[in-house]
Amino acid sequence: MKQVNLGFYRMVLFLLLGLFTSVIAYSQQISVKGIVKDQIGEPVIGANVLVGGTTNGVITNVNGEFILSASKSDVLVVSFVGYTTQEIPVSEKQMTIVLKEDTELLDEVVVLGYGANTRKQDLSASVGIISNTDELAARPVTSTESMLPSNPQLSSSASFLRLNV
Repeated sequence: MKQVNLGFYRMVLFLLLGLFTSVIAYSQQISVKGIVKDQIGEPVIGANVLVGGTTNGVITNVNGEFILSASKSDVLVVSFVGYTTQEIPVSEKQMTIVLKEDTELLDEVVVLGYGANTRKQDLSASVGIISNTDELAARPVTSTESMLPSNPQLSSSASFLRLNV
């Protein structure tokens, strides 16, 4: 009589169980589509949409839309500068997320003259405040340099505007 090699059959059975388990685990992932809007219904361009607790995330496009792979038990973390961060459980495949403005954090971002947004504590230069903004806004000017002679707080060079405080 032939002797049956049980080790081989056990290994085949183990591999088949592993294959089916991975297929079941993979099938729990769904493709979540959505749009991120502000309170007046405008799309939020460049909002961060992350699966909570992971590094899996995307940025919304020019229409505020995103597509992300997540499971139904995951939580989406949506954030953008000037808005409160929201945590939303994945409940369906199509989601509409409305971000609320965060008025408390408005003074924490500094917009530099060359277009970069930076937090105050990350700057290596001094930050100043122009106190007479009503006077500056009421004056019709075609360029920033044209308002300098009458305002001692401002000075200019060839490439940037400096606030003297």
